[in-house]
Amino acid sequence: MAVKTVIDTNVLVSALSTKSTYRVASNFLIALRELPSVHYSHVYFKWNLISDPDDNKFVDCYIASGAHYLISHDTHFSVLKSIMFPKVNIVKLEEFKTTINPAL
Repeated sequence: MAVKTVIDTNVLVSALSTKSTYRVASNFLIALRELPSVHYSHVYFKWNLISDPDDNKFVDCYIASGAHYLISHDTHFSVLKSIMFPKVNIVKLEEFKTTINPAL
């Protein structure tokens, strides 16, 4: 089964630093452009579930795409843990890495 994931831009930005343990940005951007498994989702409804309007777009995309995970380091998303519907599975990059490959 394919794992659908929405990735907050703060995860990508953290990967840009040469000191970052997540220094994978260039490979990741290449994959976004070239992999056939990357899909674009159209958001037709805005849920406005969190207080930061800039971050709501990631939640909306997660719901619209039927994603399994939303990867973010942003604390604004923590409110989603108390919302029962729609259920949003928020994880940090480290959690996601160990979820998809426990050997990492």
